[in-house]
Parts: sequence; structure tokens; C-alpha cells
Amino acid sequence: SRSAWVKDALQAERLAIDTETTGLNPLTARLVGISLSHQAGAARYIPVGHQVLGGPTQLSLDVVRRHLAPLLKGKKPRLYGHNLKFDVEILQNHGFTVGKLTCDTMLASYVLNPSRLGHGLKDLSLELLGQSMTPIHLLIGKGAKQIAMDAVSIEEAFPYACADADMTLRLGETLEPQLKEKGLESLFYEMEMPLVTID
Repeated sequence: SRSAWVKDALQAERLAIDTETTGLNPLTARLVGISLSHQAGAARYIPVGHQVLGGPTQLSLDVVRRHLAPLLKGKKPRLYGHNLKFDVEILQNHGFTVGKLTCDTMLASYVLNPSRLGHGLKDLSLELLGQSMTPIHLLIGKGAKQIAMDAVSIEEAFPYACADADMTLRLGETLEPQLKEKGLESLFYEMEMPLVTID
């Protein structure tokens, strides 16, 4: 059940969050779903804005906000994401309160290796975790035939969205020890991370 999962997640050290949206501009994009992972291989997807007829009933944003409020405080579990600035803006624009952010894995990758060619989630998952991820165009298409994420069925979006949160969690577990080893912890946590939420 939802409440049991939330209870479990509250005991976890880390919680990776990721959003699926109708676009890449956080000011105009609508929230389609939220994926969460506090344990490798066990992510959850909460659909809220899929517009496909005949799909399963989705929870209202009010219910989702209420359930996730304790998880998004940023104390325990600590919050992780990949390009967190975008996800936080989307969530805030939809009425969620998001607390302290611990680790943006895109930023951690950059701090560790500024000359790395790609800091995208799919690039890093392949390079650092040996995990190949589904490209977004297989869901939404390309060019003139491209659709928005809200036109993708929940069944198709579910594994894609869950993988985003799952890989983000695993990247956090992989990159944080490297920051420590290289003596980059204070630079990352005290100087770079606080800038994520500053406009």
C-alpha cells in the first residue's frame, strides 16, 4: 500500500526523485508523474497527469502532495536527483514543498570529472553502472510526430520513469564515495549544492 511504502521510505537514507512532464520549460510544463526510489531495483511511479483514455484512475495532486509531504522534507531520507533544479521547480509549481537537497548526481558527475563528454543520466548509467536505459524517443517519437509525455500510456511510462529514479539512486551511491576519496565533499555539498535551488 501507499502508506506502507512511505513508511519504509522514511526509514531510508536516500530518496531519489524524478518527474515526468509535458515539456522542458519548468514554467510551462505540466507534471505527468513522479518516480521515487529509496532502494535499488524497487522504484515507484505515481501517475498524475496522463491524458490517455481508458487508462487506470490517477490520484489527485492533493492526495499525492499529502502522501509525499513527509518524504520531501529533505532530512530523512535525504533527497537525490539528476538535474534537480528542473524537478524541484516543476514540483513547486504544482504545489509541493521540497526541503533540503543533498545530491544532484548530474552536478556530482561534473564536479568529479568536468571534462566528461556527457553528464546526462543515460550516459552516466551506461558508463558508471553498465546499465543501458530506454531512450525517450521510443516513448514520445521524434520530429513532427513527437507527442508529449501525457499522451503516453501509464503502462509504457511506468518502467521508463522508474528506471530514471532507480539509476539516479544508484548513481548517488556510486558518486558520493568518489567525492569523498577526491576530497571534493566540501566543494560539492557546501558550495555547489546550495546553488541548485537559487534562481
